[in-house]
Amino acid sequence: MTPDPEVLVDKANEVVYTSVLCATEIKKNVQEALWVLFDENMGKLSAGTSLATLKDEKLKELFDSATRFIIYTSVPLEASAADSDHFDKEKLLGFASIRFDTEDTLDSQEYEDGVRAAVVYL
Repeated sequence: MTPDPEVLVDKANEVVYTSVLCATEIKKNVQEALWVLFDENMGKLSAGTSLATLKDEKLKELFDSATRFIIYTSVPLEASAADSDHFDKEKLLGFASIRFDTEDTLDSQEYEDGVRAAVVYL
């Protein structure tokens, strides 16, 4: 059952611990919790649209080595995840991720000497 949004907001406005990590620094158990939160929030919104992606593809994209994460937890991330193979996803309050990359433009798709564009994924 999804927690009451008011309760989550109250928790987030209390003591929040922030960790800034590269995707490659995030332990698998924490990645799993991040994936669950992502999927709970975005799965239904993207279903049936061009944004819908297979889980394996989305995980590869989400945890690309160039991605940086800001992770908000109700306990210090190191303490809650270090001693266990299981990260309690209830301790995860939210996250933001950012990745700089390049993408083909319409011009680059049509012409060999076309221009690629710098993009930022948030």
